[in-house]
Amino acid sequence: MPHGNTHFQQQWLQKEDKNGHVISKWLTDYNDCDFSAKCILCCSRLKYGNSGLSQILSHADGKKHKDLATRRFSGNQLHFTQGETPGSILFDKRSHNDQVTTVEVAWSMKVAMNNYSYNSCEDISSLFKFMFPGPVSSDFSMSRSKVSYLISDGLGRHFHNKLCEKLKNDDNPFSVQFDETGTVQNNKQCDVLVRTWCEEKGEVITRYLKSLMFGHAKGNDVAKGLLESVSEDGGLPLNRFLCIGSDGPNVNKTIWNYLNESLKEKGLPGLLDFKPCTIHIVHNAFKYGLQTYGQDAEQLTLDIFYWFRAHPCRKEDFFDTQMGLGLDEELFLRHVQCRWLTLLPALQRILKQWEPLKQYFLTDLPKKSQQERTGRVLQNNDSYQRICKALQGQDVLLQINFLVSVKVVFDRILTILQRQEPLIHLLHEECMVLVKTLLRRFLKPDACEKTSRDIIQMDLKKMDYQSDICELEVGEETRRVLRKLTPDQQKLP
Repeated sequence: MPHGNTHFQQQWLQKEDKNGHVISKWLTDYNDCDFSAKCILCCSRLKYGNSGLSQILSHADGKKHKDLATRRFSGNQLHFTQGETPGSILFDKRSHNDQVTTVEVAWSMKVAMNNYSYNSCEDISSLFKFMFPGPVSSDFSMSRSKVSYLISDGLGRHFHNKLCEKLKNDDNPFSVQFDETGTVQNNKQCDVLVRTWCEEKGEVITRYLKSLMFGHAKGNDVAKGLLESVSEDGGLPLNRFLCIGSDGPNVNKTIWNYLNESLKEKGLPGLLDFKPCTIHIVHNAFKYGLQTYGQDAEQLTLDIFYWFRAHPCRKEDFFDTQMGLGLDEELFLRHVQCRWLTLLPALQRILKQWEPLKQYFLTDLPKKSQQERTGRVLQNNDSYQRICKALQGQDVLLQINFLVSVKVVFDRILTILQRQEPLIHLLHEECMVLVKTLLRRFLKPDACEKTSRDIIQMDLKKMDYQSDICELEVGEETRRVLRKLTPDQQKLP
């Protein structure tokens, strides 16, 4: 032994110290020529060159080491051990504090998944102590502020990092989806979602990434926020950024151009061509049609709903009118002007209550106002005047019946296209069915079939007739019409 120093012996690690702890659990050798080892508990370097194992045991007998070893190897402390799989770590035993924390986190996840209000968590700990008496429930604590903190700053950050790590490690491309809406806090909130292929589930998944808050939400503002969310905050691989998606087709053009140019400046290929939401286009088509024919019917739904809203006396009088006609008590549905789908159920309810409405507004209400000497107030009410004018004529009733009949046509395509599975292979065919169904309402059947053939011929001109893709893009409706055409008609110019 040079200079009388003792070298480290591996068998020392298998021995126990005076505290009854195996030395390998708290000691590791530096593997250098300094004849010293490291105590993991004390984070200190200890010499063993003079007397070897005796110096190590002497360190284990110190007060500081004993206190740390007692806390580390007690039954209440969380332990880590090596699992059977290389690189895996297992928990030997969870401490009491860890068990309480686990229960609190589990309840927070339940609140998030089931959309419970944060206020519902106030005093929930007292209920759990009564229902599940025990040491864990005794120390369980939850409140509105605590569950908010656990979800936003604890679980939210964890799942955000987990999603970003998955997107970095996978080789699959991803798309970014966003939807902007106003909040009760008078902010413009833009939720950013990521859509990609999941190998474990064998399907396309959509996951929440983050939310952006805007004052001014112009196209460039939203685009900058999206790019920062993907590149800086998330650190996602921009070379696999495939495309964007949302519902509004107009503002997305600005956002797509900004993102596409930004990616190309970084030497990347850019984004795929933007294709707006098909359902959004169908919605806009109905909205523009409503501006031409149906505005009076829409105005009637708004006037009637707000006439009875927050007026219990008016509701009670209308219920008396319904009971006098032998009908059940039923009020009216709210229509939101930016959501035209709410219009048709509201119109159906008005159509169902047409007779009670006429009697209430044209007979009962004027009679009651005359008795109470409030006729002048009623005559000066603009909503009342519009409602009476709509009920007395036939134009609004015709509009209501027309819109209700159109509902069946649009319900089919909206029901199909709102399903979760991929539907691109049905898009062409369903749009053809929608157009033909609308055409049959005011065209003769022969003219309708001719128009459909003209549309298909124009569609085929845009396809590569020799490619295999052409066969996949032609839907069943198109093939059915093509079978009726002569060979000359089927030839592409």
